[in-house]
Amino acid sequence: MSVKALTEQILRKISTNNRWQYRFMLHLFPLWLAVRGRYNFTNLSRWGEYGEDTYRQNFARPFGWLEFNAELASQQLGQHLAIAFDPCFVPKSGKHAAGIGYFCSGCAGRELRGLEFSGIAAVDLADKAALHLEAVQTVGLKEGESQLAFYARILCERKEALLRLSRYVAADAYFAREPFVNTLLGEGFHLITRLRKDARLRYLYNGPRLKRRRGRPKTYDGRINPYALREDHFTPC
Repeated sequence: MSVKALTEQILRKISTNNRWQYRFMLHLFPLWLAVRGRYNFTNLSRWGEYGEDTYRQNFARPFGWLEFNAELASQQLGQHLAIAFDPCFVPKSGKHAAGIGYFCSGCAGRELRGLEFSGIAAVDLADKAALHLEAVQTVGLKEGESQLAFYARILCERKEALLRLSRYVAADAYFAREPFVNTLLGEGFHLITRLRKDARLRYLYNGPRLKRRRGRPKTYDGRINPYALREDHFTPC
């Protein structure tokens, strides 16, 4: 199937704003694969059928990228899917870029000045392939909202499209804490991650309660050592 035929098939299933946007997207996807050099409006007008202003105006209009890519993933990927979520740091200099600030860079191991985008992808567990769904820039945090709460809100606002693909979200150890975990669980997702290296786990106390004793009842029963688990709390399988 050609790129244009596949694009037309998906566009007929999703809601587009108007007929002109439908024609523009049919033209744009084959152009993206054929253009040489930089991907900017000037080069698109050099290789495409429209002028530079036409490309600028259409890119400024909203388009349902998540809905489009989710439909593509449901057609091309298998049945056993997972949603991968990971923020990505993009270095950016200047003072007037929207959303510029200090974000954590995994490569540098520290915070750097630039932009940040949260990538959402659908992962095929059988074929070990992934298709990108949407990239969301880290902008528009509400007053008093932490970055973890913002990341959780990104997924929850898109849960209708994401839950149609999978309810399992895979993220790294940074997200294995509040409020990210409980927010996703409350919206019907299941989080697959690992604990951080500095995670402190403790056994719950299940022993007898002493009567007529002053103070708060005993809640925990020591720290968990993952290399020497206690047999009264864990059973080998």
